[in-house]
Amino acid sequence: MKELTSLTHNIFKLYSVFDNKRKYQVFYVLLINIFNGLLEYLTLFAVSLFLSSLSDPKSIIDNTNFLSKLNLNINDDSEVVFYSTLIFSLIILFSSITRIINLWINMKYRTSLITFLQKKSFSKIIQQNYNFHISTNSSDLLTILTTDIEKTNFFIENLQTFITSIFIGLSLIIGLVNLNAKISLLSVLLFFILYTFLGKYTNKSVKIFSKRESKANSEIIKRIIESLGSIRELILSGNQSFVLNKFNNSSDSLRINQGYNAFITTFSRFAFEGIGLLLVAIIGYFVFNDSNNTKSVIALLGTFALGALKLLPTMQSLYRSYSLLYFYEKPLEKVLKILYLPSKIFSGNYRKKTFKESIEINNLYFKFPGSHNHLLKNINLKIFKGEKIGIIGKTGSGKTTLINLIMGLLSPTQGSIKVDKESIFNSNREIRNSWLKNITLVPQEIFIYDSSIYENIAFNINIADINKKEIEKSAKLACAHEFIMKRPYKYDSITGEKGINFSGGQKQRLGIARAIYSDSAVIILDEATSALDQKTENKVIGSLLQIEDKTIISITHRLNTLKDFDRIIELENGTIKKIYRGKELNKANEKL
Repeated sequence: MKELTSLTHNIFKLYSVFDNKRKYQVFYVLLINIFNGLLEYLTLFAVSLFLSSLSDPKSIIDNTNFLSKLNLNINDDSEVVFYSTLIFSLIILFSSITRIINLWINMKYRTSLITFLQKKSFSKIIQQNYNFHISTNSSDLLTILTTDIEKTNFFIENLQTFITSIFIGLSLIIGLVNLNAKISLLSVLLFFILYTFLGKYTNKSVKIFSKRESKANSEIIKRIIESLGSIRELILSGNQSFVLNKFNNSSDSLRINQGYNAFITTFSRFAFEGIGLLLVAIIGYFVFNDSNNTKSVIALLGTFALGALKLLPTMQSLYRSYSLLYFYEKPLEKVLKILYLPSKIFSGNYRKKTFKESIEINNLYFKFPGSHNHLLKNINLKIFKGEKIGIIGKTGSGKTTLINLIMGLLSPTQGSIKVDKESIFNSNREIRNSWLKNITLVPQEIFIYDSSIYENIAFNINIADINKKEIEKSAKLACAHEFIMKRPYKYDSITGEKGINFSGGQKQRLGIARAIYSDSAVIILDEATSALDQKTENKVIGSLLQIEDKTIISITHRLNTLKDFDRIIELENGTIKKIYRGKELNKANEKL
């Protein structure tokens, strides 16, 4: 009962995330499935009429039935057979066409729905704040957006099958009851008890297999990402066997649990089909012995056999889809967890806040959720527009955390950060999102798309909207123009996956060109020139310093890079140890 309550709850949660259009479509599809079920009843009626006309046409002429109500004045056996065959053919044809249309509509609806869910899930993920992404494994998100979404599709497919089977099954039962109520009800009761008993003992196993399969699938994706991401180190270490063993164990677990589930949800079909045929034979024997009219018995048994043969697959489909709902419930829960994340408006939808005066940090403290130790303590700093600020300190002193707070990617545990005297962390998200549009970050590891150099420098801009002259101007300032022009297709050259066709220094210069092209008020460099030689680095930094009204904040371990900066902030154990002027830094260079 607990499992059924959980399943029902998740179905309603899924329905709640639908937009109005898809909520209406649910009822539309439901009505079509009800109509499809009614056609099964009509099919049994048509078969009964057809078999009766063949075996005993006089009984149809003598009795008040469907044909007599049509006022066709039928007096001849051949006419009875003709009209019965015509009605039978029309109903079967109409039923078949309707089933095909029903299948098409269900497929279209399911495809539309899963596309909607995938888009909404991806939208939810990329709208989450930075803290969500650094605390969530990227392989888990990838699994949800690919495998788990696909399994949610299977969940919806089996839910549709389950609902359709209910209506078809009810129609067939009603049709069989009209033929012989006692036999039909006893047969249905027998199979209902068998399937209920079977379901009670298999659903728990199915849920266990589902959890194991979901875990194994996540581990497989994680192994692939980690292995391909560290392929150089893997080749050098020669530890491929270790990685393969981990992958193979996860792969075995995935396929074994999928196999167990496939067996549990399918084996009943072969067991119960045999029972069903035996039941038809037994019923036929007793009905034949109890009846005085052999001809009517043939028509009755023929119709009953057809109804039973149609009902058995329907009940099997009902059982199998019900079991698979439990199997795919775990992936559905993971997708629902993403879909119910709080919605956030893209920073790109906000008007850009003009940076006029300063960034002011007051009594700032920061620690990650669940941590007892502050990474930053009592930070007080004021950065004026147009200033060039360097940040130095040992590894772990809090440099990157500080710039993440300045950018608004992380929220302080205590204290405030104000831009032009307005806090960027107040309840009004518009200020924070508007501030984000003023900043461009150049990290140490530059992300490069597998696309043209034009598109990589422009970064997430349609190629038709790219100002190519400004791209080339930015590349020249970043000392990237020269090596780009040596490429066969120059700025149209394809960079390759993760910029495989470029050196580390070339990728960093493309990243700096990207920052210049963005024309942001604030450029933050996080070890952004670490792969450049001293001469090239000096030229690049010199170009950046020449840009008027550009606030630059640079983290670096190369102190010589900061010689022309206005101020250099030295961090130690999460606090500001000392603030240097650019000229003072040269004197303290050896000591630092």
